[in-house]
Amino acid sequence: MNGSDLFGSALRVTGLIVSLCGLDWLVRFSMGQLGYFTLERTDITFYLIMGVLQSAVGLYLMRGAPHFVRYAYHEETDIEGTNENSSSD
Repeated sequence: MNGSDLFGSALRVTGLIVSLCGLDWLVRFSMGQLGYFTLERTDITFYLIMGVLQSAVGLYLMRGAPHFVRYAYHEETDIEGTNENSSSD
């Protein structure tokens, strides 16, 4: 395994943890809607928003976060029309 594969695996594990935290927020939202607890200062929709956002970010990270991996590990690609070994005579 090279560095980008290890980085992608670390992102997937992080995504799993973030998704589980988002699921926890969604469970708390549903429990609040069912009346298991009441909040004095926090609106119940805060739990819904946090749950959806964390779940979405976690799912993106679990897919491997290709944008982050490409940014962290630039792969040298040849651009058509350029050749380092050619002379311009």
